[in-house]
Amino acid sequence: MLYRILILLRKKVLLPEQVRALARLAHEQDKYEQITNDWQKVKDIAAEAKERMKSELDVADVLRLYCLIRCNALPVDQTSRNAPLGTAIDLGAAMLNHNCEPNIVIIFNSIRVEVRAINNLKAGEELLHCYRDIAYDCTFRNPRIAARYQFKCQCDRCIRESDRHYAGVSPDIEDPIMPILATQGDLFAIIEKAKLRALSLFNPFDVSPFLAEIDELTEEGYAGRRWPDDLEPLPIALKSLAALCERQGDIINTIKIRVKALAFAKYRNNLPYSEDLVDFVVSLRSFTMYPHRKVLLDGPLPKFKEFQDFCVGHMCALHALMARFYGEQGRVTRIVREIMHDEMDRYQGPRPPTRAFRRKFKASHETILKWAGVDVKSWIVELS
Repeated sequence: MLYRILILLRKKVLLPEQVRALARLAHEQDKYEQITNDWQKVKDIAAEAKERMKSELDVADVLRLYCLIRCNALPVDQTSRNAPLGTAIDLGAAMLNHNCEPNIVIIFNSIRVEVRAINNLKAGEELLHCYRDIAYDCTFRNPRIAARYQFKCQCDRCIRESDRHYAGVSPDIEDPIMPILATQGDLFAIIEKAKLRALSLFNPFDVSPFLAEIDELTEEGYAGRRWPDDLEPLPIALKSLAALCERQGDIINTIKIRVKALAFAKYRNNLPYSEDLVDFVVSLRSFTMYPHRKVLLDGPLPKFKEFQDFCVGHMCALHALMARFYGEQGRVTRIVREIMHDEMDRYQGPRPPTRAFRRKFKASHETILKWAGVDVKSWIVELS
């Protein structure tokens, strides 16, 4: 992006007001210089960029521009999958401040940057978005915010999460953060180990040892206490194992583990959760499309009709979430709506969102959560 902006400046493509607006953005160069381990390398990047792009700016200005990009660039994500395609500078979005409990989400809908409210906003309320993945805990989120944006977040959520880490800890443990970080690292290591095992050509992938390892690790991995179900990276570890099961064609474990992972998710009003819900619905549909399939795992499965109720209900929930983020006519919303209508055409039962369907969905939802070993109160889905 640095090279591209230098070209635009050299060729006078940017309007004068765009250049002035760009210059007003924060760059935090002094703070970045203090925290980086190799400031000389950053200066070399700026010097090389000036030389290659034949920029009229001096090296100090290019260096400032580089810091400005680091501080203000937004990830450009695919609208059908929360995967970064690149970065962009949007002058309006760059002015929005951070909060770990945001009231808006920034999305790329086709070629447009859009700001979408995720709850009801009051007149004059400041628009706030989360600079990093909202699902992660402050121990994971804050160091990355500080490294990228040069500030330490001290919002109410960060304070609550920090207080939870220290509450009820044994007097023998002076600082619970270190063992918590160690458990986080161990959970990520289980993910990597499972990926390597799944790549083996000689042995079939068995997810049960990895689930057992997670259970053992989380029993006292929270600084001598049980690891909270909603604390990352436990949900992401489960989602990763579910994805590996899906690649191996193990559809039952895929669904069962994804139910648990989504039930453990704490923040469900955001883009990453919507993408997890897409994966979940895809695996549900791949199962409900084949009613002749006879499978058992750890005893009888819930009834096939209950899986159908479950699938249709979550399709409706996914469509509502996508409509909120991308609008009723957004490309992703239209795709989900088409699939939802196809699923409903095959469904033999009361039509959503009637009261009769909501009752059936609630009962089937609770049955499947119990089958997956999840407290039914941990994941309540309201269909409108």
